[in-house]
Amino acid sequence: MNDTELKNQIGNKGMSLVELIVVVAILAIFTGGITYSMNWASGKAAEECAQKLAYSLQQARTMAMGKNNVIVTVKKNSEGDVVTEVMITTNTDSGIDIDTITSKVGKKNVTVKFSDGSSESELSESGVKFEFDRASGALKLLNDAEAGATSPSFTISKGSTMRIVDIVPITGRISVRK
Repeated sequence: MNDTELKNQIGNKGMSLVELIVVVAILAIFTGGITYSMNWASGKAAEECAQKLAYSLQQARTMAMGKNNVIVTVKKNSEGDVVTEVMITTNTDSGIDIDTITSKVGKKNVTVKFSDGSSESELSESGVKFEFDRASGALKLLNDAEAGATSPSFTISKGSTMRIVDIVPITGRISVRK
């Protein structure tokens, strides 16, 4: 064995401390970026569901303030998706017309809970029924009973993201908050 081979074997003992710190720092940055993007992507489903639900309820409230009787039901369908069913009853010269519009507002992997002000439960296939007053747009009936003074709300969550859709009974105002 000559001197060059001996020096290469002696000087090649592995990674230095600086090299190890650089590798660990790169892995930490990479892991943090992936974690952040996964949280952002999973929370987008809850945000989208809350916005679509609020829009659907507001649209039903607006229709109710016209010449139609409107009942909107928020429920989970048989696949587990969150849907709104808007039943529009119109009086015509030939009788009563009933139209039903079903809209998917959320995916099955989103958790939706409903609170009537006194208790909270997860949304089911039977759902929650709303009827708005034709004159003022106020919340008139909640699950076929007189709407109380407490504000009903939906809590929508996915991952670490949570959104709340509030309905003010006196005015019928619908808002989304964090």
